[in-house]
Amino acid sequence: MMITDIRMPGATGIELAERVRLRLPRLPVLFMTGFGAPPPTATGDSDPVQDTIQKPFDLASIAERVRSMLTASASGRA
Repeated sequence: MMITDIRMPGATGIELAERVRLRLPRLPVLFMTGFGAPPPTATGDSDPVQDTIQKPFDLASIAERVRSMLTASASGRA
């Protein structure tokens, strides 16, 4: 599982995830953003192991997203 911020210095979180997924295409990725709606490539609409969480978030909400994504990945739906 990878958790990354969408906006980072240098490469964006989306670029980082794209590079990592070249080697690990089924790796669950959770993007964090504090800047409104995420870009369409980071919404996870068509990918059950990609999602976005809006900052600020609490520990319970991020834990639930991680649990859900790992379940989807393990069940083979990904």
